[in-house]
Amino acid sequence: MSAVNQNDALQSRAKFFTGLASHLFLSTAREIRDISLKKTSAEGLSEEAGVAISIGAIITGAAIGAGAGATLSGVGIMAGAKHGSQAGGYLGKLSEKCISEILKFNQRDQYKKLHKGYLDGFDPDNLKDSELKLVVEFFYDVYKNYNVQFWGMLGSSDALEDSSENAMTKMAIDIVHRIFEYMKEEVKDKVDYQGSGSFTREDLISGLMTGQSGIPGTIKDKFLRNHKGRTIKLQDGKELNSQSLLEDPFRIQNDLDIDSYKKRTTSDRKCYYRYEFSLNVNDNKQSELAKQLRSEAGIYDMYCELENNKACLLEEIAKELKPFRQQASELFLLTLQAIEEAEISINQHTTNEVSKAVTEIKSQQKVESHLLEEIAKELKPLRQQASENFSQTLQAIEEAEISMNKHTINEVSKAVTEIKTQQKEETHSVVLLGDTGVGKSTVARYLAGTFDKVKAQNRFKVSHDKTVVTNVVDRSTEFVFGRRLQRFEHVKLHIGDTPGLGGTAENEKGEKISDDEVIELIKQHIRIHCKAETDGVSAFLLVLNNKAGINEKSLKLYIDAFKAEDLVSNLIVVINRSKLKKIKENTMLDSFKEKFLKIIGDGRDLQKGTKDLVEEIKAVYFNFGITDKTLDPCLPKNPETQEILKEQLIKLVQLTQELGKHKIRY
Repeated sequence: MSAVNQNDALQSRAKFFTGLASHLFLSTAREIRDISLKKTSAEGLSEEAGVAISIGAIITGAAIGAGAGATLSGVGIMAGAKHGSQAGGYLGKLSEKCISEILKFNQRDQYKKLHKGYLDGFDPDNLKDSELKLVVEFFYDVYKNYNVQFWGMLGSSDALEDSSENAMTKMAIDIVHRIFEYMKEEVKDKVDYQGSGSFTREDLISGLMTGQSGIPGTIKDKFLRNHKGRTIKLQDGKELNSQSLLEDPFRIQNDLDIDSYKKRTTSDRKCYYRYEFSLNVNDNKQSELAKQLRSEAGIYDMYCELENNKACLLEEIAKELKPFRQQASELFLLTLQAIEEAEISINQHTTNEVSKAVTEIKSQQKVESHLLEEIAKELKPLRQQASENFSQTLQAIEEAEISMNKHTINEVSKAVTEIKTQQKEETHSVVLLGDTGVGKSTVARYLAGTFDKVKAQNRFKVSHDKTVVTNVVDRSTEFVFGRRLQRFEHVKLHIGDTPGLGGTAENEKGEKISDDEVIELIKQHIRIHCKAETDGVSAFLLVLNNKAGINEKSLKLYIDAFKAEDLVSNLIVVINRSKLKKIKENTMLDSFKEKFLKIIGDGRDLQKGTKDLVEEIKAVYFNFGITDKTLDPCLPKNPETQEILKEQLIKLVQLTQELGKHKIRY
């Protein structure tokens, strides 16, 4: 294939995926809006009954076959004008095979909540140019940042059992599913959710990166709740799934990531990668990284080509999506006109003509009555056969129940255990850093879900003033929040609660130990225990007291001890004692970044890109209550504050999972 033809194919496939994914997203948004406002209803919808919206339902039928297909063909998303109806038919038939639930709520009120939180200011039928650009540009960037998967892995029909268009359609379906699943979880169980009324690019990114993939249609996957998305079959009999294609690739964000990637990829072990999604990401910087991969590692992807063609292709795709909305509006007007003409025609009939028509209808009813009697006779044997089949089915069910009852309790227990272990457990090591008294041990208790354990049973000791109670690295491996955090029941944390700096720590004899000795204790914990548990540290959790400010001396000690490049790459700032209802007003993270940059700007040797990483540091915000009797930490009493605290915990776990893809080792 020549370079020109390859570039044409690249643009064609990028346009296909972007146009399709944008259309699916807008169609789903429209359906949510209509159900919320009671303009339409899904099958079985009532105030109390469950409701389901399916992508398959949205893209099937006349809207795709006659509307979207014709529109896409006419303007080029599906290459070739003569293939318009084929495009609609392709999507329609595929959707019938790939029914994937996007949303499933118990009450219409939950649709209203989702609509109010994310779609209230968004009208898919009357989009502003800026809104259309937001959607189209996001899905184009998905293709661009995942081009190794879309172009490299799914772009070759030789490797795929299905066509590349089929594979990309499955990816588009699952990505839209993840976005709306994320939005659903964000508003779920909120008493009175107050969102912005319109989604942002950040919401789309969060949905892509943290939303759950769909569950395949097999009985086993449904029973085990395997959220592995759509299945893509290969020629060699192997399979890919959309979840792993989206979540497993190594993240390329900076020069340090390229160094790590080169170490992971060997001649006998291929490591796939993707480019970073972030509001602060710089496309020019990403293009430089792509060129660096080519020059240093001999690895070629299509990021630069897609970025160079981005402005032109986005304009084309946006234009191609507009006719569909215009056509829908025209069809609506034509329908209204047809109704008006029919009403005029009816009014022109004379009384005699109407009477004649009534007589003809009555005579037809007599004929139909005779036909119905004949049909009933023919159906009688079929009903008898159905009854016999039903009896046989009942007998089979009874036999199956008898067989099941023969199983012993131990056998059933063993089966249940096996099912539970199907969901792969994952463990991440986190190391808590910070001064004495900032709340490291309290945070450790919250992560482990051990607030309810008495002191003698609690691995992590807390004090109610600045008295030192942690003199060694207390460690414990626990399920996150005692396995009570929904969607993260399979995640464990190997928690290391370290002594504070500032000359406050003591050894077992009660003698003061230096900060250097504390640092060595922490390194020893990482070398021995973190390596044994998880082959390295996923995240450093630097705990700060929101009311006490930032200890620059302690921060410098941590930076010098763990190297700026390593610390910043796997750092999460935990701002304790925050006002949880005023997180957006909290400026402590900005102050922290300023101090970090000031410390590493002292002339020391830094790896390229380290300062850029400082700007990417994320923070979570905690605040806890105090029990009346023991003064031990506990969850706040206010349910709204508890919910905010839970959201911050989820954010911490998700950040730890992401950082854990490239662990720190000493």
